[in-house]
Amino acid sequence: MQTKIVESSKDNKNKYHDFAPVFKKSNSSYISSILKKDELEKSIFDKKKEYFKSIIAGKGKVTNYNNEYIYDNGVMLVSTNMHGRITYANSRFREVSGYSKDHIIGLKQTTIRHPDMPRNIVKEIWHTVSNQNTWEGIVKNIREDGMFFWAHFVITPTINDGKLIGYGVIARPALSNELNQIANLYN
Repeated sequence: MQTKIVESSKDNKNKYHDFAPVFKKSNSSYISSILKKDELEKSIFDKKKEYFKSIIAGKGKVTNYNNEYIYDNGVMLVSTNMHGRITYANSRFREVSGYSKDHIIGLKQTTIRHPDMPRNIVKEIWHTVSNQNTWEGIVKNIREDGMFFWAHFVITPTINDGKLIGYGVIARPALSNELNQIANLYN
């Protein structure tokens, strides 16, 4: 039996109702894990929203948003599906991002994007990789605890039988001269 996942429901609370009944009871833990991931994404979104509100209100920043996690060694590897949901994250990525394996798999890649990331860079990334090209540059990401980290990302489309099926990321620590070059984009 094939299952078609429909995520275009206008009512976000019921976005899984279109396909949930086709799963047998034995897969209820799968549905539960998806719903937990949505709750986690909502929690992170709420933290980002709180951060922006505090800036607009002139009340400073939320604790940890100013605190940098120093990512200074190792290579991070991440794979996502076409919609940007993480399908694989190596142990170094999980360590640097602060997420457990259970929490990171299935999250949207945008969940770890720091609110300071300039929109024009985000648009450039998606435009480049969705046109099946490689994007390379410095990104500011946010950990589960709210701290941020810098990384040099190389994002490539994943092609199978000529069809785009997702994206792969190879990341290393950002070098100080690279951060100096992009500092004006974040001010």
